[in-house]
Amino acid sequence: MKETGQPAPGDFPDEVLQKLAIDGFGNRYVAGFSYNGSDYDIRILKYDSRGALIWDQSYDSGNHDYAYAVTVNPDDENLYVGGCQLDGLNYKAVLLRYDLAGVRQFAIQNPGNSQAKAYYDLAVDERGIYAVGENYNGNNFDAIVALHGFDGSLIWETSRAATDTEAAYAIKLMACDNECGVVIAGVTGVDRGTGWVDLVNPSAGSLSPLATISDFGIFGLAPSDNGVVIGGSTPANDWVLAAIDAEGDVRWRTTVVEGERLRGLASDRNGYIYAAGSSPGSGDNDGLISLLSPAGDMLGSQTYDQGVSETLTTLAIGPEGLVTAAGHSGDPLTRNRAFLLLNYNTGKSFLPGLAQRGSSEKSNAR
Repeated sequence: MKETGQPAPGDFPDEVLQKLAIDGFGNRYVAGFSYNGSDYDIRILKYDSRGALIWDQSYDSGNHDYAYAVTVNPDDENLYVGGCQLDGLNYKAVLLRYDLAGVRQFAIQNPGNSQAKAYYDLAVDERGIYAVGENYNGNNFDAIVALHGFDGSLIWETSRAATDTEAAYAIKLMACDNECGVVIAGVTGVDRGTGWVDLVNPSAGSLSPLATISDFGIFGLAPSDNGVVIGGSTPANDWVLAAIDAEGDVRWRTTVVEGERLRGLASDRNGYIYAAGSSPGSGDNDGLISLLSPAGDMLGSQTYDQGVSETLTTLAIGPEGLVTAAGHSGDPLTRNRAFLLLNYNTGKSFLPGLAQRGSSEKSNAR
């Protein structure tokens, strides 16, 4: 395995940022992958609350490595990263642990010894690290949720029983009147046209259905009052957001017609909802972030366009209410993408703060 020092973002010919986590001090941790000239490496970077780079690490198994998930555990002060790595024609799930200084503690490869398996989102509580993703069953893909111990050991793994191809893309820990606990969501079908939400029993590792959404796949989850907010995209690429209560009933539903691909979802302590992704621009995609009220009313949207293709893949809300969105910009066909990190101010408005592409290109994208 290769562990690097601190190469600057932008030194790689192609960088794709997938997920963002924020600790209690406002530090941001971003995870994705970068092309090293022969294959892709997992990249994990830590920024302080002002956007200054603190450290930058890469993980290289010798094949293509991809990170799709990152979460911080404040109790053991460690960072957990999930994704997959290629293994010939197949791929293995990978789980990494770093301390907050950027030192790798372990790398777990292919837990459960699956033929094709990937982790797409992570969450952590006192029991361990939860990972959701997909697993090939010999005929098609199952959505999975697994619980790992803090040493990386696999405690249990559960597949979602279905006859069609499925994947789980989001997991959240939350409290409801009836102790909702762990909630996961994902998509069914090759076209990702159906969404679902399940409750997880952490002790038994079992699943119980909460809701099925027939007309859009679910790619994001956020806490809401006595339930969850779900977000996804229709086959026509409109964004759809909805609030699901603890009994699985839809409380409200809103369509964002200017959206294309919804990728990230977050809610603040007052119940306001932020969604991030991309929308069609003039000749290429633009980054898009939308703001909704706790009742699902659309309060505003803003695009981010620097003259190239931009995609926002994730967002999170810091301890002071600061909204951070992240993603990448550039042309995927020429492997010329760069990490993108944006701060938005509080006050339920869209006045971007720091905009960062690569290591040094900073501007106020107003």
